[in-house]
Amino acid sequence: MKILVLLQFPQQLEQFKCFLRKLDDVEITVITDTRPAYSNMDRWYREGAWKNKIRILNSPVFPHPWYYVLGRNIDDARFFYWKLKTQSEYYKKRATAPWPAFLPLAWLKKFYKPHKAIRQDFAKLNPDLVITSSLAFRPLHVDQDFALEAKRRGVPVWSFINNWDALTTKAAMYPMPDRVFCWNVFQENELIKYHGVAPEKIMKVGAFSFERWLEPRRATPRREFCKKWGLDEMRPIITYLSSSNSIAGDEIDGVTQFAGYATGRREQVVVRAHPDKADKLAQIKGVTCIPKAGENPTDEEATQLAWDTYYHSKEIYGINTSAMIDAMLVGRPVFGININRVEVTTKCLHYQQLEPYLDGEGYKVIRKWLGIGDRLPSDLIAEAIKCYNK
Repeated sequence: MKILVLLQFPQQLEQFKCFLRKLDDVEITVITDTRPAYSNMDRWYREGAWKNKIRILNSPVFPHPWYYVLGRNIDDARFFYWKLKTQSEYYKKRATAPWPAFLPLAWLKKFYKPHKAIRQDFAKLNPDLVITSSLAFRPLHVDQDFALEAKRRGVPVWSFINNWDALTTKAAMYPMPDRVFCWNVFQENELIKYHGVAPEKIMKVGAFSFERWLEPRRATPRREFCKKWGLDEMRPIITYLSSSNSIAGDEIDGVTQFAGYATGRREQVVVRAHPDKADKLAQIKGVTCIPKAGENPTDEEATQLAWDTYYHSKEIYGINTSAMIDAMLVGRPVFGININRVEVTTKCLHYQQLEPYLDGEGYKVIRKWLGIGDRLPSDLIAEAIKCYNK
């Protein structure tokens, strides 16, 4: 059996490998169109080739610009203003800014055909099954073109929802997958209500993309961890989880206030900084950025560092970031902070689902919200793929 895996970002491979590595007698090809970011590239390529199970290719081309302008963006406007009426204005404006005026041109999309190079590559690969992420991103990435070609050739396309906000903050799913694997009943309802996916095409398996946080790990001894990062092992550590610029701005004022509050309680402040703002946050008095340049936990080494940071923290705070889920799975109290950012917190659809768990007690029951039961999501997914192969 030959499987083609389409990634928007190379870092997504870390989320997908939990079930890909459980597939035997399968030829796996991964296609991505961007270079690894926010991490060491050599490290990513080394870990990406586990057991020589996969080969990694770069896309030959990007989607045609006119399709992006006249097709997908128009669909985005229609999706947010006609279907996601209760979504916060922030996400509506971010997704649709100038496009509502072009709504009458949406019909042009039906004439779109993937680039000749993509059609040729797909024919050479000749997969039996195509695996994608949400297909709910704008076509800045080539996964949609390959998925369109798969649909044109009658090859099944299976979509895997790998993050908590994909269905309500990006775009409408396109093309429509033949099967969708989601986390929980919340995502199932979003797929049906907002994306028009038939209920019989949906399979709830749990949050496979967070499964790596459930793996048994040995924490770096506290003395060793604190010595490496210049911390006092005898004083409590509280960690602040930075969000992206688009969500929370530069966060300088908020982190400064947070550090002042913690210092008054004789607590040490660690910041897990988003890579695009680590330099500025590291300059705030009383703050230790771990790591100093910021990092997304997209490989084993980075994941271990994040795990150690959470493990040695007394409490963890954040505005709106999936790292809050990571920290709860490590077993630490996590609290949500709302510093005049209601458009990306309490008014935001995906945040409303997580908000009840951001009271310091959520780590006790977070697995239930993630849809993770007695069987791991990767086992359920691998079983479904093997059944299809038969």
